Amino acid sequence: MPNPHFTRDQISAALNISMDEIINAAGLGEEAAANAMILLLNATLHMLDHNPAGDTVELEQVVADIYEDGTTLTDVLGWLR
Repeated sequence: MPNPHFTRDQISAALNISMDEIINAAGLGEEAAANAMILLLNATLHMLDHNPAGDTVELEQVVADIYEDGTTLTDVLGWLR
């Protein structure tokens, strides 16, 4: 029976490996779909860290916490278009 309790590091590693495998298998490179998957991964981990109840995630805060160079949510969403 699978263990229903995982650490953040285990979840992060599993998400990163899965994301990389999907990006590579689909040949996405730095395309919009790959950027969307990266945003999904970061939003998921941010939610686990800051709102484990899982009722909301603030994408603006996710982007601010992940990118320290002034990148905004508008910038990231532009990469998805």
